[in-house]
Amino acid sequence: MSVPLFENLLSDAENISAHEQSGRVASIGAASVGQDSIPQRSLALGDTLVRMGCLKAEDIPKVLEHSARTGKKFGISALALGLVRKKDITAALSIQQGLFHADGDRVRVPPALVTLHSPHTEEAEQFRGLRTRLLTRSDGAALRLLSVSGAGAETTSSFIALNLAVSIAQLGRKVLLVDTNLRLSHMNQLLGLRHNVGLTDVINGGRAITECLAPPIVRNFTYLPAGQPAFNPQEVLCREEFAKLIMTQISNYDSVILNTGDGLDTADAQLVWALTKSVLLVARRDKSRMPDIRRATKLITESRANLVGTVMTK
Repeated sequence: MSVPLFENLLSDAENISAHEQSGRVASIGAASVGQDSIPQRSLALGDTLVRMGCLKAEDIPKVLEHSARTGKKFGISALALGLVRKKDITAALSIQQGLFHADGDRVRVPPALVTLHSPHTEEAEQFRGLRTRLLTRSDGAALRLLSVSGAGAETTSSFIALNLAVSIAQLGRKVLLVDTNLRLSHMNQLLGLRHNVGLTDVINGGRAITECLAPPIVRNFTYLPAGQPAFNPQEVLCREEFAKLIMTQISNYDSVILNTGDGLDTADAQLVWALTKSVLLVARRDKSRMPDIRRATKLITESRANLVGTVMTK
């Protein structure tokens, strides 16, 4: 069972200090996602389509009325009204069965992707709460370009970045998730993908970004993996081509989220912070030390970036 969520965000170093004294932290139960758990079979098709960002909640009554009047199933009625596409229905049914489509092949929804795999669990609800807190801060400006970074080697920033990005996409916002952990990326493993190209191939290899994007998982969500491990990560992240690539994508997406490596052991994350100007810091309960969180906060400030919040996982 996950740790109860007290607060999704701690806004600054003073709040971190205050919560250290009170013992209250923001918690998301990353470690509690079971490998053997399965999606709830009773999840309604309409609810699934809404969570995928393919159907508006206010349109569900229209579909139900059409279904009752014509005797047709929900999906057929939604298609007849022009509210969804056939491939949206197929994807939603696959998700209900614990499957989703990737390049035409059916694969299991990764358990780590709790916002799709287990949408009615406490963990998924916590991500929706985190999403809301970020969207309502400064009119959601932080989510235009955001770094998600760990305060120590044992944190789970990839898990947080992935589920936050997908939860935003489920609102109908176009989201690009970029993995900038060029030393030891875990994102592909979380997604169960074998995708060997990505960011390093764009920057070092001169390949087009469209050639390096991973297969689509859910509507409005796009993922650019780290690519081949780089022996010179800082040199890659310092290159003008990297900054230009990211800044160009801001005009193509509503939100661009960059997952980074450990924010303490190397300067890689600091280079990304200086570009995004907004950082969500991830710590791990019983693993991350308060001195490390304070140090990460100081480094974020020195990078001329803003700490928009701190999330602690189980």
